Amino acid sequence: MKNAFVAGLSFNNIFGELKYFKNDKPDPLVKIVRYGFILNPLRFFELYAEKEIKGYLKNYSLKISFENTKFNESEYTFFKNAETWTSWGIEVGVFDFFYIRYGHFEDKIGGRIGDTKGIGFNFKVFQIDVADDGNIYEFFTHNYRLSWILKPYKTLDLKNRKIEILLTSASISLFPGAPQFLRNDKLKGFIFSTASFFSFYGWKNSLPGSLKKTTYGALLITSYVLSLFENIYHYLK
Repeated sequence: MKNAFVAGLSFNNIFGELKYFKNDKPDPLVKIVRYGFILNPLRFFELYAEKEIKGYLKNYSLKISFENTKFNESEYTFFKNAETWTSWGIEVGVFDFFYIRYGHFEDKIGGRIGDTKGIGFNFKVFQIDVADDGNIYEFFTHNYRLSWILKPYKTLDLKNRKIEILLTSASISLFPGAPQFLRNDKLKGFIFSTASFFSFYGWKNSLPGSLKKTTYGALLITSYVLSLFENIYHYLK
């Protein structure tokens, strides 16, 4: 029954007002209510299935989801004259590795109505998702979205050492310190990631062409290089 059915309800900005300057007249916050559910019917079937079939069903997943979001800018009610976004979707998963998704989205006031689709790959330490919602717009476009999710704080248990080196080293593309987090070396991961975020912030907020910007840029590159080489040295020592 685990993850067979999940439902949620949330309210945002129930009270309060917003103003940009001290002497401005305040505006009410945009009030938002969201509710939805995710249903995985295969988990229900496992309750009544025979032992052999249960083992087979565990390799697959079928998720059906629905979400409704309402926005209201003026009235102190969530449903009267509210703008509504409605979406539903289906996800089919195989061996907790490959996922294919199809959905539908409607925002009638905003003129965004159409189907969405996507695929996903779930590795031991990475999750990669690719989605396209270009069909919801009135004009022709392909709006692809790519997400690469790191799963830190989990010790790798891979039999092939070369694959482990490749996976941890490739995670440097996310941020310095990612390889160390994947190895469960939290201290080094924290040091490299903090140094890189500090350097990036300084570089972004420095004047173009200034010595300060060049220095922060060099520190940022150094944090990438040191994180990568420290990871390689960890496996070669």
